[in-house]
Formats: sequence, C-alpha cells, structure tokens
Amino acid sequence: MMPLAVCRIQKIKDWGMLKGNEAHTTRERETPNANSEITNQRIIGEEDRIDLATLVRDKIGSQKIRSNAVLAVEMLLSASASYFRPQAPHEAGIYNKQRLDNFVEATVNWLQSSWGERIVRAELHLDEITPHVHAYLVPLDERGKLNCR
Repeated sequence: MMPLAVCRIQKIKDWGMLKGNEAHTTRERETPNANSEITNQRIIGEEDRIDLATLVRDKIGSQKIRSNAVLAVEMLLSASASYFRPQAPHEAGIYNKQRLDNFVEATVNWLQSSWGERIVRAELHLDEITPHVHAYLVPLDERGKLNCR
C-alpha cells in the first residue's frame, strides 16, 4: 500500500479548548496511549514555559475578538505507518530515523512557507504508535485581523 499523508484540522474557538489542547500536546494531562518514557520535541517555537494562550493572545494583539471567532487552528500532521516503518508497519512505536527526519524537515518547511510567523508552536510526538506533529496557527489575514475563512 502506498504511504499516505495525514492532515487533521481543528478550529479552536475558546480559551478553555485551547488550554485543553495544549495540556494534551505537552502531556500535562494523562494520555493513556502515550509512552511516558519517551520525550516529545518542540520543532517550532521556543522551549520556554510561555503557555499557548499567551502566545495566541500576543499574536492577536489588541484587536477586538468576535464572540464566534476562531482563536487558533490546531493541525495534526502525520503519515501512514507504512511510510515511517515500511518493513514492519504493524510494529507500533518504531520508525525509520531517516524517514522521520525527512518528515520533520518537510513538515517544518511546509508550515513556515505556508503560514510563516502565524505558526506559534509545533511539537513532534514520538510517544504514540506513529510519529506526528501538533501545530498551532493563529488565523490572521493579510491585514493582521483574526479571520479563519
């Protein structure tokens, strides 16, 4: 079977949802299907302890936020198991290092070339069955206004 790219997009419309997504991404919340012995990697954004809501607020600035506005967009980016482990697609938790490096490089290049500074954070998860990236985008238009159309 030919490997497939995976991109799931979720609109985040309130601060509580953003905090919950961050808790999952940073493993501040229990994640039963994750191996707690493996450390995930931040691939975009500083390694500091600034929370995601602060990064999003700073990017939005002082503009008025509509009650139905999308504050951020979370993208989950991955590939099928047969890409990361072509010799053993059913062996969860292992991957070909060179293929992983190529995936991370292509993902970072795509995020930065497509959205630039609007991407405030991206994390590579290696602690689950298949490697994947959680990336957070603040949907600003060309005028710097919050707009997710």
